[in-house]
Formats: sequence, C-alpha cells, structure tokens
Amino acid sequence: MFGSFTWASMASAAPDAFGIALAFPGRQAIALCGDGGFTMLGLGDLLTQVQRKARVVNVIFNNSGLDFVNIEQQEAGIVPFGTDFPNPDFSKVATALGARGIRVEEPRPPRALRSASPSRCSAARWTRSSRPSSTTSGSCDTFSAPLR
Repeated sequence: MFGSFTWASMASAAPDAFGIALAFPGRQAIALCGDGGFTMLGLGDLLTQVQRKARVVNVIFNNSGLDFVNIEQQEAGIVPFGTDFPNPDFSKVATALGARGIRVEEPRPPRALRSASPSRCSAARWTRSSRPSSTTSGSCDTFSAPLR
C-alpha cells in the first residue's frame, strides 16, 4: 500500500499507481482516486496507461466536488465556494481513449473491480447521486484498456 496519508496531497493516487505499475510490470496496481484529483492528473494519464498497457485499476470516488477543499474552507470559517463541479461520464471518456468503460448504478464497487481484468488498464468511478455523509449508494464506472 502506497499513499500520501500524512501529506494530504491531492491527485496523487492515479500517477502513483501508474508509476508503480511501470516499475513492477508484472504486478497489479490499484488507485483509489477522488474525482477532482483524477480529473486533474489521472485523466490525462489514462491515455498513456492504455498506450503502455499498464496494469492499473483507478477507482474514482465521484461526489462532483472537491470535498477536502470544502472541509478546509468550512474549518477556516469560510462558506464553501468553487468546490462543486460537473463530471463527464468517465466510462464514455475511457472508451473514447481506447479503454473499456463500464458504469454500474448500484452500491457495489467490488463487482466492477472484479470485472476489471488484472491484465488490463482499468479505472472505476464511484458516484453518489446526492452528497450523503457516507459512500453507501451510487454508481461505479470501470474502464479497461485491452492488452494488444
């Protein structure tokens, strides 16, 4: 397990997993990404993951917002602003980039991960239709790039 647990870095999961997959080509790497972070850095890397046939699964937790920034603003006594944003349908974006896209409209991300072959580049997106305090309901998109 690798992560930026004490640094609170944004957008590091997808590039970290990609780097690990390149450093250890026979191993599966799984990244747990926020939608904001994935959009900032992981989305651009997805095409390269497809081209390099990297064994990466990106799980994207989608709440259509930058929740950590929202929390930080509230803790500082600021009314949150600029933290909500619309997302594309990541499964369609992945398909357009040459990856396999799957959207699951139920609270079972592990099923989507089981469908992501360990020999493929994948990304999963977990979506909450509203912003509840837990991630118990929503949808998940999984993208996989076939090895050629």
